[in-house]
Amino acid sequence: LGQQRGSMSGLLKPGPQLQQPATLGALFFIAAIAVAGLPPLSGFIGKLLLLQASGPGGQGGWFWGVLLLTSFLVLVTLSRAGSVLFWRAGTGHAEPANTSIWPLLAASLLIGSSPLMSAMSDPLLEELGAIAAQWLQPAHYVQAVLPAAEWPASGGAP
Repeated sequence: LGQQRGSMSGLLKPGPQLQQPATLGALFFIAAIAVAGLPPLSGFIGKLLLLQASGPGGQGGWFWGVLLLTSFLVLVTLSRAGSVLFWRAGTGHAEPANTSIWPLLAASLLIGSSPLMSAMSDPLLEELGAIAAQWLQPAHYVQAVLPAAEWPASGGAP
């Protein structure tokens, strides 16, 4: 988007007509839904895990409200940004843009991974849980990397 908007790239104002408005608009729409945390995309899985971790007690009530309100505000903000970028486009003068397919392909692959992460959430969460468990116990890593002779004088892994 930034390359095709030229000098308007960093501004949230109507700019020149985009070269692939339908493709870029669809990618923007999918990314906005993922960032806002709406189902079925990966942002929803993360939001659901946060809400489950907050617990059913009184402490979690305010967290639910804050998380859901900020998600709504993100959705409204990205909707307004998409409206300016795609519906009001064509008001500025067109500037030559880089027509390389690689940035579009990279964005498509990254945004396309969001539904895949949702579909594969169980194995992904198991792997992330194992990684978190390893981070919480660094002694196992130290034992695997340092021979026993190099351990500190206390006689055990740090």
